[in-house]
Amino acid sequence: MRWIGQFVVTMAIAALMPEGLLKCAVLLGVWTLTFLPLQKKEIIFFCVCSTVLTAGNYGALARQNFVFTHRDVLLMPYHEMFIWGFYALNAVRLIGVAPAQQGSKMQLAAFAILFSTAFALLTSEIYLTLSAAVIFAAALSQFRSQRDMQYAGYFLAMGCVVEFLGIRLGLWSYPRAGYFALPLWGPLLWANTGLLIGRFAPYFLNHDTPH
Repeated sequence: MRWIGQFVVTMAIAALMPEGLLKCAVLLGVWTLTFLPLQKKEIIFFCVCSTVLTAGNYGALARQNFVFTHRDVLLMPYHEMFIWGFYALNAVRLIGVAPAQQGSKMQLAAFAILFSTAFALLTSEIYLTLSAAVIFAAALSQFRSQRDMQYAGYFLAMGCVVEFLGIRLGLWSYPRAGYFALPLWGPLLWANTGLLIGRFAPYFLNHDTPH
């Protein structure tokens, strides 16, 4: 329950505090305290996830697939540059990390590149949803362990809470969504991100990672 509680506290701060550097500092402080003890490799994992997924966010924001109401830097609030690192490390602490599998790096990289390219190039909700569904189904055909399902399911659950609060409180919106406030590709984005993070995590966090 510790990690579920950590997520709930994070959502409360994200929802109730006004945007700005103070909110970012409070979140980073809360995460540091609640993740303790922290290992160096976990900090690196947090930073890599934050950097890579912030870049993906910026690409989607630049194409107006979604829009933040408050924009401090890179078309997003300050704390959004670190939030994906939190989601990733929170999931790792809750679910755990399996041993990395020999030969899966190239497959993982291919699925990650395909998924990010779809969101960087496509703006149509239908085409993007279909592309994301095909890529996610292909990834599941290769990565379908119980732990894979746990990561995909947990990120999907987090995404439901995050998107409900963000949209309901007017923190962001999806101008291109044609059917609901959340685009049809939204759940696929969260589930696929969880699946990939669960598979990439062992290469950062296991001592016995194969090379």
